Amino acid sequence: MNIYAIYINSTQKNNNFIVIEEGFSWIAALLSIFWALYHKMWLVVAIVVIANIIVTAINIEELKFIFKIALILGFGFFASDIRENYLKRNNYRLEDIIIANSSIEAELKFLARSMLI
Repeated sequence: MNIYAIYINSTQKNNNFIVIEEGFSWIAALLSIFWALYHKMWLVVAIVVIANIIVTAINIEELKFIFKIALILGFGFFASDIRENYLKRNNYRLEDIIIANSSIEAELKFLARSMLI
């Protein structure tokens, strides 16, 4: 069982919602910049690219290695938090927290709860 956070943008007419799985994200850890690009988090991409340029310019191999490991672990552990912060800055609000086996099951539970309210 996983924990899923449901975010909704009340300013949109169609009330689309976004399901975010809490916990470690292997996809974000391994594909950090591409993961951020996919989710249109331009500020995160810019910060990571600038940090990469600075670390490469310093040209200390040990520092490069430590930075890469920190980047992998940082994105892996904090991917859901980074995405949730980004959504909150874009007028989304936390609507529900659901425990489910998959994101599809979480969506179905959320829709079932929404119909009862």
